[in-house]
Amino acid sequence: MKRYKLLKSECNKAWFFNASIEGNFLKAGFACFLPGNNLDIVVSCDGAQLQAALPGKVINNVLPVRVVNARLCLL
Repeated sequence: MKRYKLLKSECNKAWFFNASIEGNFLKAGFACFLPGNNLDIVVSCDGAQLQAALPGKVINNVLPVRVVNARLCLL
């Protein structure tokens, strides 16, 4: 398990702090989602692109959303 201080989505609308990839999940101690997100995002780490599903409350939200202890399913 490798930890990352900061991971950003390719679209720069999702940021993950203190993140790690564990099995089929992207876990983050703190996540910030900016407005305009769709159903999923792409995150690049160690040269690989991972696609993750977003929580329902951040999809098409008009305000930024902060999530503590986020856990996103990798697709």
